[in-house]
Amino acid sequence: MRQSLKTWRKSRKLKQRHVAQMLGCTVGQISHYETGRFLMPAEKAVLLAKMTGTDPHVFRPDLFEKRKKRLEAA
Repeated sequence: MRQSLKTWRKSRKLKQRHVAQMLGCTVGQISHYETGRFLMPAEKAVLLAKMTGTDPHVFRPDLFEKRKKRLEAA
């Protein structure tokens, strides 16, 4: 199931500032990630996923897409 960062965050009753603290970034950056203005760096998506036991694709659906396509083609 794919969901946006904002949907994920709200379902866990987290504020943007909590996620920002977890990732060591600003609330503004989290806001930009949620609106799609900026793409969350892969490192941050993987870090947040590890810290919360979530699939990194929730935060970056495009992660590993090329690798997945290569594996499917093989």
